Amino acid sequence: MVEDGASWWFRCQVTVVVVAHFLAVKLRTVDNGDAPFNLCHHTHHEARWTNKD
Repeated sequence: MVEDGASWWFRCQVTVVVVAHFLAVKLRTVDNGDAPFNLCHHTHHEARWTNKD
């Protein structure tokens, strides 16, 4: 099965979202208010809002 660019990009995006969510959960135990945590949290919140019916 040959993957096209869109399929590869979609899988890459899914991986990024999963990793970002994992990092957000891990960093949640460390209340340091770093920019990476805020970015991950904002991205996760936006994703949930987008998926809402």
